[in-house]
Amino acid sequence: MKTAVSLLLMVLLFIGIATSKPSQEEGELSLKIGEVNYRITAWGNDAVRVQLSPNVPRPNLNVQALLPTAPRTTEVKISELSVENGNIRAEITHSSGSIQFIRVSDGQVLLTTQSTTFSLIPDDKNLYEAGITFIPSPKETGIYGLGGHTTGNLQNKPIQLLFQDSQIYSLSGGREINIPHYISYPLFYNFLWNLPSFGYLNLAQSSTTWFANSTYQIDFWISTLSKQNSTNPFTALMHNYVDVTGHPPVLPHYASGFWQSKNRYINQTEILDIAHGYYSRNIPLSVIVIDWYNWVNMGDWSFNPACWQNPTAMVQALKKNGTEVMVSLWPLVAPQSFNAPEMVKNGCLINNKYGTPLLWSYDSYTYDAFNPGARAFFWQAVKKGYYSHGIKTFWLDADEPQRFLPDQSGQYWYYEGQDLEVGMAYPLYHQRAIYDGLKSEGETEFLSLSRSAWAGSQRYHGAVWSGDIHSSFHQLYVQVRLAQNMALSGIYWWTTDIGGYWGGDIFDPVWRELIVRWFQFGAFCPLFRIHGDRNPAAPNNPVCGFSGGRNEIWEFGEKAQVAITDMINLRENNRPYIMNMMRVANQTGEPVLKPLLYYYSHDAVVVAGGSTIEGEYLFGHDWLVSPVTTYQATEWRVYLPELKGEPGKMWMDWFGKVKYNGGTWVNYKLNPNLRNFPLFVKST
Repeated sequence: MKTAVSLLLMVLLFIGIATSKPSQEEGELSLKIGEVNYRITAWGNDAVRVQLSPNVPRPNLNVQALLPTAPRTTEVKISELSVENGNIRAEITHSSGSIQFIRVSDGQVLLTTQSTTFSLIPDDKNLYEAGITFIPSPKETGIYGLGGHTTGNLQNKPIQLLFQDSQIYSLSGGREINIPHYISYPLFYNFLWNLPSFGYLNLAQSSTTWFANSTYQIDFWISTLSKQNSTNPFTALMHNYVDVTGHPPVLPHYASGFWQSKNRYINQTEILDIAHGYYSRNIPLSVIVIDWYNWVNMGDWSFNPACWQNPTAMVQALKKNGTEVMVSLWPLVAPQSFNAPEMVKNGCLINNKYGTPLLWSYDSYTYDAFNPGARAFFWQAVKKGYYSHGIKTFWLDADEPQRFLPDQSGQYWYYEGQDLEVGMAYPLYHQRAIYDGLKSEGETEFLSLSRSAWAGSQRYHGAVWSGDIHSSFHQLYVQVRLAQNMALSGIYWWTTDIGGYWGGDIFDPVWRELIVRWFQFGAFCPLFRIHGDRNPAAPNNPVCGFSGGRNEIWEFGEKAQVAITDMINLRENNRPYIMNMMRVANQTGEPVLKPLLYYYSHDAVVVAGGSTIEGEYLFGHDWLVSPVTTYQATEWRVYLPELKGEPGKMWMDWFGKVKYNGGTWVNYKLNPNLRNFPLFVKST
């Protein structure tokens, strides 16, 4: 029956029978072709939102990336088969039901829908397996964004993504983040798949297919440049995106400096000793991190009093020295936790379809972040356990939410529906729990660092790191490219575990060189944070548990310490510049970190791409960064783009102070002491 319904709907869509009379409300066109209802809405500037369903499309889904309303200043024109909003027109072909998306100013066809399928899910009258295939323009050569993926490529075409795999730790290790937003080059449109369903994306050279495993409707958004675009085209598209999903706030100043972390500082005495180690060496320390198992049981969301005897005094002592505390929270709830009985009683946990709470990782339940009552309970526990001590920066670990194989997708039921229907948005709502809680306390400058994210996370002050990556030069190579895609996905506050998470022997000369090179990259990321599970591990503490090896910069040998200290001091001096660029991001949507293509699409070498170009990036308007990702490199090839429209400007080597004209290849000489790398800044 399911297959028959699917085939029937495809046939009805394409032969276009029983077309209903269009309805034209304010900024919106609604009509029916065959058995499929269309709603096309002007949504933001130079943008349209498209909703398709055998049912009557809902104006807004309960769970979505888009804000419920969007600001618009562009003129809207509606006919019987088209919606034109500023510089974009969605035009329906009556005979086939396909939709063309056209940029009005130059007549460029951006995308065309080829086919749409709906298969009714048994025992549910409103939910479908649904897919849509688009045909892009042959001019499209690059796709940027889509989250963080460990392919080692900056340009994402072609790519295949199975969305739910990012939640299965044994497959992804928390290293894959799906953000269903991309920018097309050189066509300059951006696209958002506004569905939190499990499913897949198949992005091929000549077609693009999005598929949802369970949804009420197909729902997507597309925008392009304005008719008189006078800004950077990437910035124009990012501005359109944040207008409809939420502008990133300005980064809290305390978060712009250096963060110290490891797996794991086990007690209050150790945290204060490590902080003193930085203070005594006159090394700036902005944030220090208390990792997991600072509690007795998962879901306590409070300190183990045997290890953290006076957290209020600890936090106050650190703040006097300009250091904020971040503490790790997991969404898991052990049956032994003192919070578990009330959460079970009040329906705050993720259940099976019969309403029974299910065990996830670590033999624990997971709280239901989609449930407003559960979010409120979670915040009250966090408020009592951590915020009351002066902590307002939280590390939302394992918030995909993490699970292991065998995958049991479809067995989990949230407040807003089955995981198949809404599961990808869990981290968004988990971030919202902290956001709503801190806002209710009158806080304005804060962030939560999350291992996962979804489109719109930036509106809830969500920062993201790239998961539990391995300590290797190859992984550093991958991270340089992944960072650029995360930025164009709409994640503005991003970081990586400097040095990698897994492995890393602090006495290994290869790793000691790696940690220096990673610091040189990390100093030019939006957030600057070391973390990892180092070797050799520390002995277990009989009261406070396990701990990885030392992860403080003076433990890596004098050569590494000197080079790393250079980077921490450079970052500290650069903080006013970084904060200025964060204000630009808040106002315009322009990310701080971005590919060379962002500003230099006029340069043929940059457009041609390749490994060297993808390994460089821009930091703000003025810095060009090319991290060294090979062991014992003595020379690094760098391209310095043409500075078109910037008369009198040159590229200056930050370390050697030598100036170069734009459009120049440089074979950059690396010092054996590791105290330089290809870092250039614009100069006159």
